[in-house]
Amino acid sequence: MSLRLPLLASLFLVSACVKAPEPPASGGSAAPTGPPQLLFTAPPDWEQKPQSMAIFLGEYDIPDGGIANVSWMPQQGSPEQIAANVDRWLGQWEVPGSTPQQAYEFTSAKGFYAEQRIVLKGTLAQTRQVGGGEPREDWMLVGVVLSTPRGPVYVKVLGSQASLEPELDTLFELIGTMRVQ
Repeated sequence: MSLRLPLLASLFLVSACVKAPEPPASGGSAAPTGPPQLLFTAPPDWEQKPQSMAIFLGEYDIPDGGIANVSWMPQQGSPEQIAANVDRWLGQWEVPGSTPQQAYEFTSAKGFYAEQRIVLKGTLAQTRQVGGGEPREDWMLVGVVLSTPRGPVYVKVLGSQASLEPELDTLFELIGTMRVQ
């Protein structure tokens, strides 16, 4: 019995000196903070612009005076908040003989992330986002909401119907390759 006490005491001392492992430097399983990084190769005729607002992950000038932007708003991730953002987009448009809410096309798809796709043709009435000026007739909105693990990522493309409509399938395919990390 007298041998057991020194042995137990020495085991206790040795175990007390062993350092606990450090947590992983990357944060382990903790959720990432801050905006995600956009991994995307834009078409060669899209000109990347400097980031004008913190919510934008990417901003581009596209042919015919159009724009494309990719934004991240994790605080707007509920279905109601996503619908409100899409309604805001639609509110920037006029559609002859209809309302934007009645005229837009909606589809769901699955690329790398689940996608909600919005297509609207008409007149862009609120032109500040494309440099201002007169309303843009015969224009098109191509919008996609990507459901990513980091929250919703919004892709909004505005341009002339003549330039966007023939490229619509290619555009959706390209958006389907986007990743965020």
